[in-house]
Amino acid sequence: MTNINIHESITLEKYIHERNMNHNIESEDYSLFCAYSIGIIKAEIKPKLKVIAKESGFDVVDISEFINGTYNELKISLLLRDEIKKINQKAEIIFDSFIVPRENNTKTKTSKVYCSAQKRGLDGIEYLVMIAVLDKKIKVVGIKRLKTKPDLINESINLVNEYLTYKEISLVMADNHFFHEVLINHLREKNIDFVSKPKKSHVWISASSSEGLKLSDCFKNIPIDGYRHSSKYKVYTRALILTHRLYGTCKIVKVKPSYKAEESKCFYIVSTNINLSAMSIFKAKKKRWKIETVFRDCSQNLGLRACQCTSSKAIDNNVFMSFFTYNFLSEIREKYGSTIGLIKRKILKGFSYTTNVSDLFIKEIA
Repeated sequence: MTNINIHESITLEKYIHERNMNHNIESEDYSLFCAYSIGIIKAEIKPKLKVIAKESGFDVVDISEFINGTYNELKISLLLRDEIKKINQKAEIIFDSFIVPRENNTKTKTSKVYCSAQKRGLDGIEYLVMIAVLDKKIKVVGIKRLKTKPDLINESINLVNEYLTYKEISLVMADNHFFHEVLINHLREKNIDFVSKPKKSHVWISASSSEGLKLSDCFKNIPIDGYRHSSKYKVYTRALILTHRLYGTCKIVKVKPSYKAEESKCFYIVSTNINLSAMSIFKAKKKRWKIETVFRDCSQNLGLRACQCTSSKAIDNNVFMSFFTYNFLSEIREKYGSTIGLIKRKILKGFSYTTNVSDLFIKEIA
């Protein structure tokens, strides 16, 4: 990774100023906003308010009041809107949700939420996250708290509409719990392609048969040598154009990890654009994993799930600050490479214990 020249280095103050965040934050909170982000970066253990206050140089009372009190007036959607405006080209969008488990906020009102990663129900708070991907640029551009299960689709549509107000979308990627007819139809109306995973139990109709079949039966008569092999990804793929009574006509790609793979080892990908090649659809499915790396980086390095606050609003604020800090570090990564974790460790010495945000220069990343 190359050295950073101090004269062209990115400062936190400059980063916030370019997004007009200083206009959305009260003047007395501006330094605290920067300090909270610095505290998250500098904290090597779980970023409790006491740790964040110590690492940022502020009194814990100030930080606590900021995250629980005056910060309530901060409009997260307005701040993320400025992130969208900074994206210059038509981007690809990825959706997913994550859970802040109840174990971390025992005094907060939570609900029973199914965690697909752990394959079990959890008491916690679920958040919908939208990221924009453009080449190597990855930015969190949408965050919504989910209160009920239908909110997942409704809020996804709202985030898409908010994004389209300022920029265009070329493709939306999401996991199978986003594959819903309401979202599909909305994206079709906006001429946006959608790539996701269909449920294997869904019944589809092929052009050669009017009888509805499960996906495994639709591909049943394809010979073993009828699949195309990719030496780069070491998979075998075959695509069919199928129709569903709710989802309309889609292209379904069956992916086999080996030449003679059993059905249980295979998986399916669906695209609403039937003109995309099977390999393009497969690559879009792999690209969806980028949002998982965002969650990993924010959880491991920026305290996404380690908030010790007890009020729901404070947890919302900490979630936003984790993603905001990720966007800041991500911009450094775009320019100099490396990983979020390494960048965080390398710039610790560049952040002094100070409340003067103009002194917060990133001096060097070796």
